[in-house]
Amino acid sequence: NSSRWIAAGFAAVVFGLFAPMCGAQVAAPAARGADEAQPPSADAQQAYRVARDKLVQVRTLRRKTNTQSSTGSGFYVAQGDLIVTNFHVAADLALEPERHRGVVVSMDGREIAVELLVFDVLHDLAVLRPVTVVEGHAALTLRPSNAPMTRGERIYSLGNPLDVGFAVTEGIYNGLVQRSFYPRIFFGGTLNPGMSGGPALDGSGRVVGVNVAKRVDAEMVSFLVPVEFVAQLIQRARNAQPITQPAYAELTRQLK
Repeated sequence: NSSRWIAAGFAAVVFGLFAPMCGAQVAAPAARGADEAQPPSADAQQAYRVARDKLVQVRTLRRKTNTQSSTGSGFYVAQGDLIVTNFHVAADLALEPERHRGVVVSMDGREIAVELLVFDVLHDLAVLRPVTVVEGHAALTLRPSNAPMTRGERIYSLGNPLDVGFAVTEGIYNGLVQRSFYPRIFFGGTLNPGMSGGPALDGSGRVVGVNVAKRVDAEMVSFLVPVEFVAQLIQRARNAQPITQPAYAELTRQLK
């Protein structure tokens, strides 16, 4: 029970005015006139082409009723045998694995069962693995740490907003958020519920961050988890066993 209170307190402190972008959350819609809509750039179209076969929708399902508990987005990494998403998307698999199971759905509608390997609650990341691994699956490349971004670079965020289909959102890299508990990229673009866990790409199609949240009291103020934390978690996942029991002890350890 104490672990549950710690988890609840963490959520209250960290998220505050922020809305995580998983399907279980409801955010205020942004009122924008039709004349404001801009067609995607050629780079946005290229980003979509690069990522389309590496993107998945992540779903947690209740075992007893097979009904949907939450949805988010994710993407293949490494040699195509691992999938990155947000912790808040896969939290049910960590805290109540006996009651929930995970699946991912590709853009062409194929559904694959997945298991949770590791999570990073502070940076809101998780790594999943398909139960039946397909060797040589296409994967996205991470932007290396020796190639830092500069303010004003274009970013292309991808995910499945509101469970209506995969989409790309174009925006600007504005550096790291000031006065933040943990490093977050300030993304000058729009994220919507369901896009949590999806990748944000640079102009070369490399992952620079993971969609995580937006301000509900503002427009075009969204946030990404920096890619270096993704790289660290992938290394931890390499030798990890699937989580099959409630992981409150590990969650508490990370928070402390």
